[in-house]
Amino acid sequence: GIAYLLGGGYHEVCCTIQNMVGNVTGMVCDGAKADCALKISTCVNAACQAAAMGVRGVRVQSTDGIIEDNDKNIWISSLNNLYFIPEADERKVISVQEQPGLPKEACPFDGPYALCTDNRNTVWVGMRNGLLQIRKKGTGFSYKVKDIQPAESMRAVNNVTKLLFFENENSLLIGTKNAGLLKARLTPEGEIDTIL
Repeated sequence: GIAYLLGGGYHEVCCTIQNMVGNVTGMVCDGAKADCALKISTCVNAACQAAAMGVRGVRVQSTDGIIEDNDKNIWISSLNNLYFIPEADERKVISVQEQPGLPKEACPFDGPYALCTDNRNTVWVGMRNGLLQIRKKGTGFSYKVKDIQPAESMRAVNNVTKLLFFENENSLLIGTKNAGLLKARLTPEGEIDTIL
């Protein structure tokens, strides 16, 4: 509503919603105590900030914590798991870690540290030592794990993926803890070809 009153259209309102979800999601209700007024004040301030950013087209990126894929499914990363909420049933939360077919290289599910989606509707998950590529397949998922070490000479222990960002549809930027910023070139099918 604030974004609309500030002259925003559909895109700006969507940006505002993403800003709110990225900012105050995870607030814990402690049962209608005196600190509720503080929570309300925090959320009102966050709403104004989200709208001010949203009407300028600034929004939380799809690499941050909660993302939506092209099919309107929601993906949420937590400390040691990744959750999937199907668009068709917003009350159903699926733990990706408990799904069949998750490669043993991805277990224990360490992370996720970064999330993003591409225009092929693939979810990319940054893990402790690589990338987990998830594609929706029927009622389940297909998985691929990709080591992101660029070369033996740069091999680093605990090379946590902290940032994922698509530069364009054929280039994925990967921010890592120990190897810095890497660039992955993708094939037309969306597979990683080379990492620089």
